Amino acid sequence: MLPDDLLRDLAHVLGATPPLDLRPFEPSEVPVVRAQCDRLAADFEAGASEIASHALWCSEWYPVARSSTSMYAYAPHACFHGPPGQIICFDTDGGDHWEGYPSVAFWLGALKTAGEGVRSWAAARSRLFRVDLPAARDEQRRKTRFTQPPRTYPVFLDAEIEHRDFTLLVLHALSFGRKPNEVLDEIARALDAEVPHCNLHTLSRAGLDDAVELGRSWLTPLFSKHAAKKNVTQLAFGAEHASGGLRLWMWPGAPGYTPNTSERSVSSTPCFAELSSIIASPDVGHSREAWTFVSASAAFLVHALLEATARSLPWEGELSVMLDQKQLGIVDIDGFVPTPLSIARTHLAASREGTATGLSKMGFPGRPPTVIDHPVPPSSDTRRLRHPDGRVTEVVVNADSWRCTMTESDGECDTFTRALKTGWEAETFIAAQLRDGFVDV
Repeated sequence: MLPDDLLRDLAHVLGATPPLDLRPFEPSEVPVVRAQCDRLAADFEAGASEIASHALWCSEWYPVARSSTSMYAYAPHACFHGPPGQIICFDTDGGDHWEGYPSVAFWLGALKTAGEGVRSWAAARSRLFRVDLPAARDEQRRKTRFTQPPRTYPVFLDAEIEHRDFTLLVLHALSFGRKPNEVLDEIARALDAEVPHCNLHTLSRAGLDDAVELGRSWLTPLFSKHAAKKNVTQLAFGAEHASGGLRLWMWPGAPGYTPNTSERSVSSTPCFAELSSIIASPDVGHSREAWTFVSASAAFLVHALLEATARSLPWEGELSVMLDQKQLGIVDIDGFVPTPLSIARTHLAASREGTATGLSKMGFPGRPPTVIDHPVPPSSDTRRLRHPDGRVTEVVVNADSWRCTMTESDGECDTFTRALKTGWEAETFIAAQLRDGFVDV
């Protein structure tokens, strides 16, 4: 979140008559206040000042608000072993400690809560942390005071290091042919509950792009160009911020390689332009939760895009489809197949374990962040599909095989059994049935 965005969101949360002893800085004030704080901190570090509270300011921060006794600053980079995007509070008149709120969304939620002080609201949820100024003057003047707090520093508690992942919910929705806006609305409601000052529900109202037109103008020419080199083994999609809003990028290439910005082929889509404008509104604002919704929207757009262009592209076998480093599915000339949930769970577990191991080696305090999957609707090992013309297909998945029973509208049945060699067989068959007009019953 940029400082101007934060100032705008803060003014919106506090309203015309702030109920708290807190005044947000005007955008024009920020560089002036920042320069003043930089000068005072530099004087203290150089030994020209003995006012300890000047040691509490870091030149990388942006002042966002002031009360009668404290200043609040936005920290765009990690400090105190915490994540980027914290809100730091400190006493400007002789104070000897910092206080931190682990995210902008959490701090704004605290401000929004009526009837409780900001500190007491955060402390009651065990998400307010305190870092004391070192006792020795030499240590107070070292830059490491922002990165190496005393060992008594309390680690971020479970509430802050738990992140919600909607990957399995999206894959379930793609497999069962659920309507995108219905699923996006469910995601928005779940995120709204976690970000009290936002109205992420409005994000679910953004329409999806015309996949046929997007495929004709963007994906087909790009893929045809790379396919001629016969080096395409996967399609890697991702979303990114740009000056004009959000954009979708794609890279056809080999697994394990992420292209740099200049190599990505980017499309500024109407869907992402609409999402960007909603996120930029005071009721939503930039946050981790809003970006999660963007990724979910991108998954449905990629699915529709590949389904619309499958038969017009020079496929050679199956290609892996990646979205933000997660396997969304596979695609061939017949269309798109979402990753089976059993395989997705294995991939996600391995990815999370690798992340946790990496953070542990980096010295992340306490236990590494955990990930909680959003609940997936229950589904049995039997899928029953029905066509409008009366045909019924039943698929039963066992440990090492799957059985299909196809019943014609006149009652005639045909049953066959196939081995499960890769784990994708049943999901590929079901995707073909849905493509032919069958629906889950």
